[in-house]
Amino acid sequence: MTLIDMQYLDKAFTPEKINNKIIAFCNSINKSAKAQFIDVIPDKDAQPLECIKNVKTCTQKNGGQAVLGWAIWLHPNLYLEAEFHSIHKTLDNKLIDVTPHKDNPLKILFLEDFQIRYKNVQINNIRKNISGLKLVDRYINNINEIFKITNKGNLKYQHGKIILKGEAAKKYRKLLFEKDCIMFEMNKIGLLLINHNR
Repeated sequence: MTLIDMQYLDKAFTPEKINNKIIAFCNSINKSAKAQFIDVIPDKDAQPLECIKNVKTCTQKNGGQAVLGWAIWLHPNLYLEAEFHSIHKTLDNKLIDVTPHKDNPLKILFLEDFQIRYKNVQINNIRKNISGLKLVDRYINNINEIFKITNKGNLKYQHGKIILKGEAAKKYRKLLFEKDCIMFEMNKIGLLLINHNR
């Protein structure tokens, strides 16, 4: 049996600017919207990774509406990541992210997506290798396999901590070990690329 804390997130940053790689990535997700920087102003009682609940509470208190889409994160020199996200549109049509994030960014890059629907199930992140390295492709495939295992059947309705048993737990532990090994190599490469680009 394996107890998993699903609230673990890898290190990621809000991009400093919207470059051609980010534009192409966003267009591959939703061509009808443009990514924009949104201020992060967390509500007093808002919880990390609970954007749906946080925005619902905010709209009940203050009016406005929820806007669904994707938070765009940069893993420097390695890959771009789109995380399903909900933000608040105020009564005067201002967009605000009311959910706190790891490392407390002041802004996020947000891509609206009118086609996406939240049905109380986990939605996998979308990732794009920007390094050209096969190692990064391996890492992305590994994460997708972990998502499949931890969201199979009724597990997709669970949030926070879940319990895996038997073969699923065994496969998960193997994938997690592989992920850690790949991350170690990726971090070395990421640091080398950062130092090379200075």
